[in-house]
Amino acid sequence: MNVKKSEAITMSKFIAHIIIAACAALFATTGHAEIVYNELAIETLDLSVTHARPGGFILVRPCKQCEMLNLQIDANSKAFANGKPAALSAIPEHPKTAVTVIYDPKTKIVKRVRW
Repeated sequence: MNVKKSEAITMSKFIAHIIIAACAALFATTGHAEIVYNELAIETLDLSVTHARPGGFILVRPCKQCEMLNLQIDANSKAFANGKPAALSAIPEHPKTAVTVIYDPKTKIVKRVRW
């Protein structure tokens, strides 16, 4: 079989295009993953802590027009001041800088509080 170099390149491109088309068809017909948010964060200056321990709550206002959001503190809730672990009781009631409250949107349980 005597195949010219240009014919071999054209055949290689043809095969590559078939493979790409097959992969595209395969991915187009498979299911798509749903994005699930396990955590949401609110950065705020407006918060109130009631009983800074498991069973307590943090009330936070996500935006100026929003109603307060009641988030529960549980045994796994953590606090961090300047990147270092801190006691939940150290969460500032009237912070001068923004406090970030990270929580589970389904359960409304506080995961972490950072300031």
